[in-house]
Amino acid sequence: MFGMFARLINAVWCLQTSHKVRQWGVTIAMTAGFVLISWCLMGTQRTPGYINPKLEYKFWISLVASTIIGISTALGEANVVALLKNFPSRTIGYFGSGTGFAGISGTSMLLLMNAAGMKDWAIYMTAAPTTIPYIYCCLWIIQKSHMYKFVPEVIKAPNSEVDNFEKQQNDELLAGDSAKLAAKLNVTEEMSRT
Repeated sequence: MFGMFARLINAVWCLQTSHKVRQWGVTIAMTAGFVLISWCLMGTQRTPGYINPKLEYKFWISLVASTIIGISTALGEANVVALLKNFPSRTIGYFGSGTGFAGISGTSMLLLMNAAGMKDWAIYMTAAPTTIPYIYCCLWIIQKSHMYKFVPEVIKAPNSEVDNFEKQQNDELLAGDSAKLAAKLNVTEEMSRT
């Protein structure tokens, strides 16, 4: 439900905002969520089924912080997927497998740190600095997306005449034979008109 809410926020309000500003907002929200959850867990004891009435407000704050993390994660995913339109289509598969592995590795790290005896608040506090490489990776993707112009991919049969013609064009461009290439392009344009 919150993912759908995040997509709605992205579609209504965020499309007029640059990718960089959106990604900074996501990073700040994620960091704040981790720090808030860590603060809520400080000084609490783990007794299953028991909530100290004096600390009940921390439960509600941690619930809000978890919601903030969930919404910011969905917004961040939508933003990165939107950026990937400037890259070859296979990159969406790389991104999808990375997000799938993140769930497995994140849960594993949580269990391992818990088994090592780390307190819950310390585990969440160590998660907060992970947003630093996250924002740098996102800024790198944003920078690379501005360097390349979107070119839709054309699916063609391998070793087709079109493929061989494009290879020959590239070879002639590299060889510097632009006059010969221009003449060929004019001939192919005239052939396509008829």
